[in-house]
Amino acid sequence: MNEQLRFVTLSKYPPYRSGHAKQALWNNTALAALTGAEQHQVTYCGASADPEDDAGPGVQVHHVKEVRGNRRVPDGHLLHAVAAELYRVAIDHHIDVINTYYIDPHASLANRAADALGLLGRRPIVIHSIEGSDVLDSVCEHLGDGSAAVLFGDVLRADVLCTVSDYTARQFLAGAEAIGGARLADSLAAMIALRYPGLPPAAFARPSADTLAEFRQRTGLSQNSTLISTIGRLEEEKGLDTIVAMAELSLERQLGYEFVIAGTGSLAERLLAQAEALPNLTVTPNISSRDAQSLRAATSVGVFPTRVIPGFIETFCVAALEYQALAVPVLAGAIGGVPEATPDDRDTTAPTAQPLVIMLHGFGSFWWSWRHQLRGLTGARVVAVDLRGYGGSDKPPRGYDGWTLAGDTAGLIRALGHTSATLVGHADGGLVCWATSVLHSRQVRAIAVISSPHPAAVGGAVVGGVVVGGVVVGGAVVGGVVVERQIEEPDRAHGVLHPVERDARLREPAGGWLGDQRDRQGWDCSRAETLPCAR
Repeated sequence: MNEQLRFVTLSKYPPYRSGHAKQALWNNTALAALTGAEQHQVTYCGASADPEDDAGPGVQVHHVKEVRGNRRVPDGHLLHAVAAELYRVAIDHHIDVINTYYIDPHASLANRAADALGLLGRRPIVIHSIEGSDVLDSVCEHLGDGSAAVLFGDVLRADVLCTVSDYTARQFLAGAEAIGGARLADSLAAMIALRYPGLPPAAFARPSADTLAEFRQRTGLSQNSTLISTIGRLEEEKGLDTIVAMAELSLERQLGYEFVIAGTGSLAERLLAQAEALPNLTVTPNISSRDAQSLRAATSVGVFPTRVIPGFIETFCVAALEYQALAVPVLAGAIGGVPEATPDDRDTTAPTAQPLVIMLHGFGSFWWSWRHQLRGLTGARVVAVDLRGYGGSDKPPRGYDGWTLAGDTAGLIRALGHTSATLVGHADGGLVCWATSVLHSRQVRAIAVISSPHPAAVGGAVVGGVVVGGVVVGGAVVGGVVVERQIEEPDRAHGVLHPVERDARLREPAGGWLGDQRDRQGWDCSRAETLPCAR
């Protein structure tokens, strides 16, 4: 590496203590060691600096403190202050590279600072690093309102583009494809470099036996017990109720295990209350870095029962790496990007081990229509769901268009912890298959459709003012939606027509609804076809 390179890293903004804030410091520490030059970090700290921001020699942290607001620009003053601090640090310390952790809003701020430096002929290299929240919050949740598209514009201005995990990269590219098609996704894919989080040398330093004994005594833990622990955000997505249940079961069966849950988050008070009733469970909010290392070293098994919640899925698990750095076995839920942090199959419970197949029902039905296939399909993880507006799913007043339903399906694939799936659809469910394979092609391996012709075939079936999928008379829709004819053979034998069929035939034009059937050769709605997804 060029020993003259100096980096400035823009870390998590606004104030939020996360694993990525620590990773930014670790990254700078490594850069200082590799280059022999002092590295820099800009972060927002509010009223006072966080002592956890002390990175030691070789890294200088620059804090943006509270700034005076501008009532005409409610949030802009802080953005200006952070960009200005980046600019100042780059000027004062002869910065060669601006590196961001997170792209929202970091990419925009870094770009602005780089542009201002460019006016002086000193534009630095710009590296944007995509983290989990970028994909989940800034991209997936804003594909429809346009803000995700603006974010992609910021990203494309980077000289180097990194992602925290392969899972994050795939989801980010799926969002890019939904907005700008395959061309945008391919342009971004060509730029992306995978940058797994690294650990500092201190992560591999095992505390002494005396330090561990003192830690156990101070925290009320038995000296020789088998300890099971987790460290991280105390939030719903961490699945901490599983650890509470493990403690309850251990107490009931008198197994002698002790459990520790440590970290910060909104569930701290609830967990503390639960621990009062469980003598073998200790909850430690706001644990220090020193105590966290002692806890990891004293632990027999680190547990991360991560689960999916609406709007969030874990895209990596740095905490698992920290346990593994001390050779502590880890048990983690294999969702999202977690398997990349726990590459040993023994470290994960794996719902994603088998390929995913999602069954999408037709109009007027629900998941029950696939009950026989759920039992008959083997060698895959088969999931039948209620589409939006059906069965047990939510029934909002809008969102029944192909774009939204395809987004629902793509989101379901991610929520189930997979990166892709085979979609099987009947009738309207088949139309969702077609839409998802086009709008989210990176997440669709193949589709199988029943009674659901290709949309191009549907469009070509408009003859004499009549549309397949609805009964149209003189331009007025009578049926309005796909109506599947349920005609029993005895009725046919006696010449009795189903009311829907009878009503359609009474209005049938001389040429028939579909015109000359010879023009429709090869179109058989009753035949199931498995097709590769559109690429």
